[in-house]
Amino acid sequence: MKDSLEEKFHFDFKWLLTGCGAPFAGQPEGPTGDIPQVEVKIDTPAPNVILMSDVKDRPEIPLQDYYAAPLVDGKIAAGPGQALSERDIRSFVWIYAPALSERRCHRLIAVQISEKDGDSMMPLLYPGDIVLIDRDDPAGDILTFKSGAVYAIRTGDGGCAVKRLYKSNNGLIVGSDNRKYAPQNAWSQNLIELIIGRVVWGWRNLLEV
Repeated sequence: MKDSLEEKFHFDFKWLLTGCGAPFAGQPEGPTGDIPQVEVKIDTPAPNVILMSDVKDRPEIPLQDYYAAPLVDGKIAAGPGQALSERDIRSFVWIYAPALSERRCHRLIAVQISEKDGDSMMPLLYPGDIVLIDRDDPAGDILTFKSGAVYAIRTGDGGCAVKRLYKSNNGLIVGSDNRKYAPQNAWSQNLIELIIGRVVWGWRNLLEV
């Protein structure tokens, strides 16, 4: 799988999933870890759009400034395995890496909220929104768990749900921002078993708002 991805997309597999290292397979890093800048051109012009190729003295786009997070479906995200196969990846979500800070070297994946029944976190998240999940937060450590934060959790049927998690005297409580859904006790009190990762970013189609 690793070799097929590198051959198909001409990217180094480690850089593609973590943002660390050189972007192209077999390409050495500079003496300070810098990655050579690559100029990105758009070959097919669109009407009423100014293309970078049309701009004189246009800047080059440094690929090391962007992180490619694999976009997978909920059941894949909820799976126990850490490795993703090529068939699991629907696409990639590109993120401005400096905004991720230290998370850029974490295990990040993206999932899309169900357009059919994904209204439980409205108005924070709407059906069809894409969220970025940090699988290294909280890493099973109760000390790094933040009560009231938004997490991607495993469901009893092996799927994935985005919810707020609260720590109470009676254990973990699963909550929704949409008030028509009542809070309920988590099906497991084991963080590693329950939590896929913390939701750290989200994207919405504002044309539909």
